Amino acid sequence: MDFIRYFKEGVSQVKEFDTALTEMRKVSNESVQGLRDFQKESFSIADSVGTTGLQIQQSTADFMRLGQSLEEAKKSAKNANLLMNISEFKSIDDATTSLIAMSSAFQDVSQEHILDSLNKVGNDFSISTEGLSEALQRSAASLVTSNNTFEEAVALMTAGNQIVQSPEKVGTAWNTIALRLTGTKQAKT
Repeated sequence: MDFIRYFKEGVSQVKEFDTALTEMRKVSNESVQGLRDFQKESFSIADSVGTTGLQIQQSTADFMRLGQSLEEAKKSAKNANLLMNISEFKSIDDATTSLIAMSSAFQDVSQEHILDSLNKVGNDFSISTEGLSEALQRSAASLVTSNNTFEEAVALMTAGNQIVQSPEKVGTAWNTIALRLTGTKQAKT
């Protein structure tokens, strides 16, 4: 029975890797051989960040879907997996979504700086890394529109959470405040 169970698990793993390769092929102009080479490389990337090769491949496909090249997507996938490891996110999809939102809003800030800042604030203040990520995800676009830097946005989320103790409410509140301020006549001038 153990042999049959191991065989079924092996077949299941092969199917998952094949599905990941198919997803990457759908969203990439890379050659099949180039993607297969990346699949082999994904295991060493996974070892360096403490995750699985399959998870790296799936994250890479997510970033390639956004138009990133294979090299950019590899780096972004590694960073998303690092975010998952340093935060309280329970799934790589949540970490990836959060990193995409923050990177898209704060395009002049490197993903590594985002990770370092989230980790530092999550360790030193009364807001979790996941909570800070979620708050920024809710408000980043409107804060950028109102000319706030990444550091200012992190400070606003952290300070607001000190009092309210609800990252979701703080993120939504700053989103509303920033949108209302940018809608005033003074902001327009």
